[in-house]
Amino acid sequence: MEIHIGNRVAEVELVSKEDNKVVLTIDGKTFEADVVMAENGTCNILMDGRSSNAQLIRRENGKNYKVNTHYSSFNVEIVDSQAKYLRMRTSSATGALSATWCSSAFSTSGSPVWRR
Repeated sequence: MEIHIGNRVAEVELVSKEDNKVVLTIDGKTFEADVVMAENGTCNILMDGRSSNAQLIRRENGKNYKVNTHYSSFNVEIVDSQAKYLRMRTSSATGALSATWCSSAFSTSGSPVWRR
């Protein structure tokens, strides 16, 4: 799936999950972490001997989050295959609508219909 973090886009794949142990790839690089989620939306991530805490605040459709760490905040959007499909359909429909409007707005001579 695609994850947008501010202006950055990352391709993320969950390779395996067993209890709190998670293996995932981010842009093709493999990471192993121990992730513990609390019920209040905070999580503790232990990776390479370092521990980090983050607060996840769900927004809108459940695929957008505000992530707060000790020093920073990030807007995160999860773009799964369903969201990609819908986005492609919307942009292709918008493109078709634009093409239809353009072809009907101009006559065969190339002059705008409203200037005849």
